[in-house]
This record gives sequence, structure tokens and C-alpha cells, in this order.
Amino acid sequence: MTYTLISNKKKRIDSSALVAIAFNEPSASILTRTIIMCEMVIFSTFLEAKLRSAFVRESVEIPEFRLPGIGWTVPDRPLTNELAIALNARNSSGEILWHVVSALYVVEDPRQVLFATLDHKQESVAREIGFKIPEN
Repeated sequence: MTYTLISNKKKRIDSSALVAIAFNEPSASILTRTIIMCEMVIFSTFLEAKLRSAFVRESVEIPEFRLPGIGWTVPDRPLTNELAIALNARNSSGEILWHVVSALYVVEDPRQVLFATLDHKQESVAREIGFKIPEN
């Protein structure tokens, strides 16, 4: 799947959204339209594990795919400050925190960034911190 990213908006997309697109779930079309409107799409490196796990769980052969236009969040330091911000907003599991703090790591102002996820707990934490949440 190739995306042309055309707007000046940054967007952090949770891996659950890309899994929905990969399996053509009902929410896939709106997520695809949202991604296409973005200049930069950022994923945590956790994405690869989530995608591969989903393909194996569904007994589907893992396709060779490339993700052009994708920015990868690869922290080069502990995310202590970002974790404190996220935990102050809402106590959550490590997996939920990882996605949100990975987004915080790469942005200066979460109020200027869209955060797309199909996980309601992640969405809640991201919203509390100030990320923009796409309307369904």
C-alpha cells in the first residue's frame, strides 16, 4: 500500500489503525483517507511486532511490504518525562503508555498533532495530553 502524503499536518498513527487497513476492516477506509491527508505519518517501531503478530494470529502469510513516507519513533534516551506526562493524564498499561509517549517524544506540541488509534484507552490518554483526535 503506497500513500501520498500531501498536507502540512503531522500525525501519529497507532499500529491498531494500520492493522485495520491491512485486513480491510470496516474502519479502514476512513483511516486510509486520514493518512493520505498527512505530510508525515509516525509509528512506533512496535508496529512491526503488532503487524506480524496479527498476520500470524489470522493465519495469513506475512506479505513483504514497504511503508513509504513513514517516520519511525526510535527513542535515543529514556522516556521518563513523557511517561510522567502520560501517567499524570491517566494511569494506563505499559503498552498503551508506550504508544502515547512515543508520540510525545517526537512532537513539540501535541495540540498541533493528530493522534489516530482504534484503541479507546490510548485515545483517552492522548486526548487528555492534548493531541488532536480525528473525528469518526
